[in-house]
Amino acid sequence: MLTLLATATHAAAPGPASAAIANLRFRPPAIPLITADPFMQSWIWGDNSTAAGVRHWDGVAKDSLGMIMVDGVTYRYLGDCHSPRVTTPGPATAYPGENINPSQCDIGDTGNQGVDDCNERCYNNPACKGFVLDHDTCWLKDCTEPRTKDARSNSSVIYPASRPPCDVSVPSMMQRSVVVYPTRTVFELEVPGVVALTLTLLQSAFTDDHLRLSRPVYYVHHEVRSLDGQGHSIKLYTDFSAAHTVNDCEGQQVEWADIYDPRVHAIRMGSHAQEVLGSKGDRVNIDWGYLYLAAGESTAPASVLRAGSAARARQDFVQTGTLPSTVDTRQPRTCADDLPALAIFVDLGVVGARGTTSASAQHTVLLAYDDVRSVYYFKKEYKGLWTQAYPDITAAIAAASTEVDALLAKSEQHDEALLAKLQAVGGVAYSQLCALAYRQVLAALKPVWVDDRDVTWTFLKEISTNGDMNTMDVIYPASPMLLYTEPELLRQLLVPVLAYANNETFIRFGNPYSPHQLGTYPIANDSTAAQEPMPLENSGNMLFMLLALVQRSGASSAMRWLTPYMPMLQKWADELVRTSLFPADQLCTDDFTGRLANNTNLGQKGIIAIRAYAELCSLMGVEGVDCKSYSATADRYATTWEQYAYSDRIAPHYMMSYNPVPGVTDSWSFKYNLLWQRLLELDGPFDFDKIAKIETNYCLRNLKEYGVPMDPRHTYVKSDWLSWVAAMMPDDTGFHKLMDPLFRYYNETESRQPLTDLYDTVTAKQTYALSFIARPVMGGLFAKMLLPPRKSTAPVDVVERGKD
Repeated sequence: MLTLLATATHAAAPGPASAAIANLRFRPPAIPLITADPFMQSWIWGDNSTAAGVRHWDGVAKDSLGMIMVDGVTYRYLGDCHSPRVTTPGPATAYPGENINPSQCDIGDTGNQGVDDCNERCYNNPACKGFVLDHDTCWLKDCTEPRTKDARSNSSVIYPASRPPCDVSVPSMMQRSVVVYPTRTVFELEVPGVVALTLTLLQSAFTDDHLRLSRPVYYVHHEVRSLDGQGHSIKLYTDFSAAHTVNDCEGQQVEWADIYDPRVHAIRMGSHAQEVLGSKGDRVNIDWGYLYLAAGESTAPASVLRAGSAARARQDFVQTGTLPSTVDTRQPRTCADDLPALAIFVDLGVVGARGTTSASAQHTVLLAYDDVRSVYYFKKEYKGLWTQAYPDITAAIAAASTEVDALLAKSEQHDEALLAKLQAVGGVAYSQLCALAYRQVLAALKPVWVDDRDVTWTFLKEISTNGDMNTMDVIYPASPMLLYTEPELLRQLLVPVLAYANNETFIRFGNPYSPHQLGTYPIANDSTAAQEPMPLENSGNMLFMLLALVQRSGASSAMRWLTPYMPMLQKWADELVRTSLFPADQLCTDDFTGRLANNTNLGQKGIIAIRAYAELCSLMGVEGVDCKSYSATADRYATTWEQYAYSDRIAPHYMMSYNPVPGVTDSWSFKYNLLWQRLLELDGPFDFDKIAKIETNYCLRNLKEYGVPMDPRHTYVKSDWLSWVAAMMPDDTGFHKLMDPLFRYYNETESRQPLTDLYDTVTAKQTYALSFIARPVMGGLFAKMLLPPRKSTAPVDVVERGKD
């Protein structure tokens, strides 16, 4: 049931926690605009709102433009201008047998259709500066050097000045600041000395309000003020192009229509084919459903809406201060053919004259996306949860249009409360990273209504490392954010996996351990044979998270949904008993590092997971099972683990494997899974304080400029795991020794993409271009917020970087 919001007005000044991050010197690697679900995402990969074109998380252009006309002079406030499509190759300098900065500065890749095709693709991507052809791939690059010898590759550098001129060429407003809050992004922009514009992009991303979290309606709120006390004529223009509705702008047709509904004034656009749930994959954008644009609350008269040529609408606004009066009827047509867009114009009149009541003016644009049906789950197709509150998307838009002020106020209150808690535990910089992580986690989720079970489930896309759906070793690092803000969302993610594993679907699952994934988003249809083999990893993940949920909800509540799965969980625990003491040569979640036998971090996870099952078994009152025997086994295994994993070579620490690792003379690694023993408040099987002290001290010996590498084989680190090791520090001083370099990395890196979780601790470069970005695993940063109070405050020695 949708709860009505109290009538409220948003605050004139931010609260202290919000003000603290507003005053923080921080430049996010990429600026989130709308980040609502795996498909509906838009970002600026730059420093300000007009630094670059609007893109999807994968770098694909999602052309959008915002302009303001002040006393007849036009300025851009959002997005970059759009150049006409190139249909013939442009000039380029070729470098046969050379590659351009391998695995860095990639902005896209397609099949190799020849040098002319790759050239045209580069010219048609505003960020592209060069391209590389290998035997099967065309790689677009946003850098031109360094070039390296590579007999398999041929590279070319284009001449950006040869691109066709923009459809409109107008100056940008000056950006004074941008602040990314948990539920909104706020830009402060100016025409210096004349007018100021506060641009707020808001989504109802409140984890405790599931229907509004699911509602696919978003707000672009404008507030214009005079800076000189004089009245100024103000007109606003905003558009969102057809690129938001297709996967391939050059190959797919789109169509549009006016919406004649007494509840709302809107227009819509979508693909002509409308193959609902017809595609899946990682870098696959939605090409079904419809994008909607509508006018919300405003201090101005009625807005004007138009669908059709973006170039024509933009040019007319610049030249005449209005939209074209003629109707663009040439549809359906290819998205790239005179790029169509949904555009809205409003005349705010004269704003800011002294002695008048119009010192400022406001205008809200509503953007919505109706995906019709959201996910496929083993022959069942499910709609978004929001459809339980609204009969159709126009009803959702109409309801959202009445809540502008109330939602702005709720956003400010929600974000202030969350930031205050984060700052009390980890400081201002920590709270800023968590705000970005909050956005990134929720952007990977899709709550749906499961009509055949009469329940809500939530589905997740792994994002950028592959398109897996409800990936267990991605939900696991994301879970601290969900456990802290709304455990029910985590439960909704796990139950579809449990149902599949318990053979409640037409595809039978046959492994004696947890599945790795359900399918490829948004299609869940994977077989047992299709699973990525991480047996110890994923069973441990599931048992940790299930125990955390039961501890928070209470066993009586959990029995209603978890009891049917307890026999299966016992089988998984028995498999952990069989395999955890000496882990076989297998993959773990850090599969990019390769397989490793007797992996001590993985073994420790399995041993703690056995203990977690013992606790879960006891809490759930499982009959006929000796729960304490699992606890005793875990204790016994922990003793053996310490005997084999411990080393005092160089200094006390625990090795990365019981065995010697080829090429590694100083064997060590993160033991980040140990943190869950403390998060779950287990009194064993390990001596947490002793091992955490030894491990964190040894990590500090290996501290680089931007953090600690995961192990001695590489200089890269996973952000989520680094934050977990930081959370194991005995005090705040130690925590900041590991977390401050992480903040510094995001603030200084040249890699301008949504938050990556894998980067080089020496060079501050993203490890793999276009991979390990925008992933929900960044929710792991919230782990410190889950820590229970320490039983002892005895000081623990901390070793400085580079010192013995």
